Amino acid sequence: MAIENQQRIEIVGGASKYASDISGRYRDITFSYKKEEVGRIFNNMRTARSYDVCEYSLANFIKSYASADTGIVGVPVFPYRAFRHHIIKVRRDSILESPRDLIGKVVAIPDYSMTAGVWARGILLEEYQVHWSDIRWVSGPNQRFPVPSTVKINYTTDDLEDGVISGVYDAIISPELRDDARPDTNQRLRPLLRNADDIEREYYERTGLYPINHLIVMAESCLAKHPQAGAALYEAFSKKKVDLFGSNPSSFFGGDEMPGWLAETIARGDDPVPYGLTARNIVNIKKLTGYLREQHLISREPSVQEMFVAS
Repeated sequence: MAIENQQRIEIVGGASKYASDISGRYRDITFSYKKEEVGRIFNNMRTARSYDVCEYSLANFIKSYASADTGIVGVPVFPYRAFRHHIIKVRRDSILESPRDLIGKVVAIPDYSMTAGVWARGILLEEYQVHWSDIRWVSGPNQRFPVPSTVKINYTTDDLEDGVISGVYDAIISPELRDDARPDTNQRLRPLLRNADDIEREYYERTGLYPINHLIVMAESCLAKHPQAGAALYEAFSKKKVDLFGSNPSSFFGGDEMPGWLAETIARGDDPVPYGLTARNIVNIKKLTGYLREQHLISREPSVQEMFVAS
């Protein structure tokens, strides 16, 4: 094939090791990879459909399909998963010790519709019978999507993390806090669930859920131009996953590493991060879709099959 006739597609995503080395040629399509901050990627794709292929928020993706605002299609590759029990944080000296203690309290959250928040609220309800309407929420003024009118929420330009540390708010739900970078002994926040690691392990063993947070999406215009792109992307990411599993599986998600106990299951033949529309992944996606509807973020639950390209 002449150079000028080669098919080329740029993938835009975060800095995870398995993805940043994805460049190569698959099914006559040459892929390159460009690293960007994921929040910026999500905003650019949501507002302007800025990329042919990119990493994207699963909750935002489902919400787009539920409202028929598509123009993108999912590739069943899931570049980021994370448990969400441990991201519910309180002050180190807080008297709050259980999710039930959050009833009637003020909980900060950076963006109400972010996938991490949807998972956390769903877990609070399903595992601890704490409904999102039992909580008073506070968030920043810049939301990806309008917050449902049924939510008790206030908006502020003040720093949410500082607000929890100073005692203005009771707790915060966020996967990224500045406090996390401090040495353990100097951290001013702690997980509400003191034994969150053990609880997350029991949750996985009982439910089989390692919550999907991000997926790979492709512009429908790109798929029309490159009909083999979906299968080629799936093949490229799958090969890289096999390569990384053979070296250092715990580094699969880069800085936010897979828990060691979960990485150890790979050596025993388990795959906690499967690609494709497997039974486990379908359950995972349907679980988040159900949470979105229960939280009034969508009014229709799109089927898994309608959202994803065949791989």
